[in-house]
Amino acid sequence: MQPDASSWTDFLDWCEAQGIEAGSLQVCKEDGRGRFLQASAKVEADQLIMVVPAHAILAEGMGTATYQASHWMLGIAHRLLEEDCLENSAFAPYVRLLMEGEPHEFDAMAALPGCVGSLARERKKLRCAHVSELVRAMPGCDPERAARALHTVDTRTVYSHPARVRALVPLFDFANHSANPNARWIMGPDRALRLYATKPVDIGCEVTISYDNISNGRLLVTYGFVLEGDGPHRCVDLNVGPLPEQETPLLQTCAVQLQVLGGGCLRRRAALLPVLNMIRGHQEGEVLLAMHLLQQVQDELLEWEAAAAGPFQDGRFQVLSTMTVQVLGSFRDKLKAWLKDPEKVPLMSALGPTTEALGLHSDSDSSEVTD
Repeated sequence: MQPDASSWTDFLDWCEAQGIEAGSLQVCKEDGRGRFLQASAKVEADQLIMVVPAHAILAEGMGTATYQASHWMLGIAHRLLEEDCLENSAFAPYVRLLMEGEPHEFDAMAALPGCVGSLARERKKLRCAHVSELVRAMPGCDPERAARALHTVDTRTVYSHPARVRALVPLFDFANHSANPNARWIMGPDRALRLYATKPVDIGCEVTISYDNISNGRLLVTYGFVLEGDGPHRCVDLNVGPLPEQETPLLQTCAVQLQVLGGGCLRRRAALLPVLNMIRGHQEGEVLLAMHLLQQVQDELLEWEAAAAGPFQDGRFQVLSTMTVQVLGSFRDKLKAWLKDPEKVPLMSALGPTTEALGLHSDSDSSEVTD
């Protein structure tokens, strides 16, 4: 469902009345990708291009010491539904626009293999539980309305690390994600959100931010899109089970989750340290670990190759499957190359990221500017 013209006009009038400043920007719309922010005037690097005052922002958290994702998800969804029910809500035009969106489906995603499928199934289960909780907490709210509110929270909120606040920010939330964004944002002590250009932006060019440095699989499950080309999104989450007991009868190794970068190297190799510590005294321990990783990645590759040739006709699934097969294939080749001469370098050194890979995969969790 798309908002009608009157809803959109009411929303723009409301933004102006709230004092939202965005003189260098305009909202454009294209078939197939919806609305997005575009520069309506030449923008210079470090230029302030949008200010959304605190009173126009729907926020949850407000600096609590025990801030957790489950708290803000239900908190903002509940707040959104409350505002939706109020006849004279101060946020009425914005809430109406938000609630006219449609949640993307989880069913097809949950059939995907690997961590992506596991994540989609977990999110689907959590979504059902949250919908039930919202319906119980708000008599008269139907499950579809609750699901729309949760979908809005999933896809349109931002998180301020310094303020420890999750927020729905009108107008700003039309900024799309990019692997090479040209803008960043900050939420200061006044709780207002400010958007700054990080490089010159010509008239007519889209203004983009980074939602987070996460894999294409997580982008798909969370936001409903994937990206092509290089960038932080070109990586694969890989579940690695415990070493078989018959091979390590004296060890109780645990399952770990790794992130394989585009060139087949590992990010955050520390996830393997507990396993390495356990097998350090074992004869040919690193070889044993490398062979186990090789078996795990080969099994995963078979599943993804089947998914790429399967019934998923959506272009997003094809992009994800193709990228995943390429990345895991590179990781497999690295392991095979190391096993040919395991005495040359330690396994962790062979699997470590290059300087170039680290540049493409920042550890930043947010596009927010820090003071």
